[in-house]
Amino acid sequence: QTSKPAGREQWNTFKDLTDKAWKPCAQYYEELKAVKLLNAKERQKIIDSIVAYTNERSSKWPNLIELSKYLSKNFQLWQNFAPVSDEDFNDLKLAYQNARKPISDEIRSQESKNYKLKDEIIEKVKLIKNDDNQICIQQFQKLKRDYQNIGPAGKKNEPTLWKILHENAD
Repeated sequence: QTSKPAGREQWNTFKDLTDKAWKPCAQYYEELKAVKLLNAKERQKIIDSIVAYTNERSSKWPNLIELSKYLSKNFQLWQNFAPVSDEDFNDLKLAYQNARKPISDEIRSQESKNYKLKDEIIEKVKLIKNDDNQICIQQFQKLKRDYQNIGPAGKKNEPTLWKILHENAD
């Protein structure tokens, strides 16, 4: 260690040594770059398939369970094709979110509709009043079957609605 800077000969030696050390890494990074490009193409295919799915089914959407499974399956595929280059990442992520949005909106719409229907059944359960316990039980069981046939109202809402249904049945 000295206070004077290294000479040109030392810098040239240092550069030669770093170039030798970089050669094995350069091959690895070239292979990684090729993998990232392939992953970006595969992710674009996923986006295109989601857009095609939306275009085919937007006039008559499947039920929300099928839509949720479809999004989940595509998300698993999406995760398989990582990493991608930094330049591609943000564009692909935005395109993926935009492709999923119509399906996610439809899921929320169906959940909201189911929530309202289930809430109406809960209100009907509140109105059950009869001196004969057996009649009350039969009316509740019929409403409970109707409730169960409606479909999900969302992961957060479902346990609460179920609890309210049974509280009102008591």
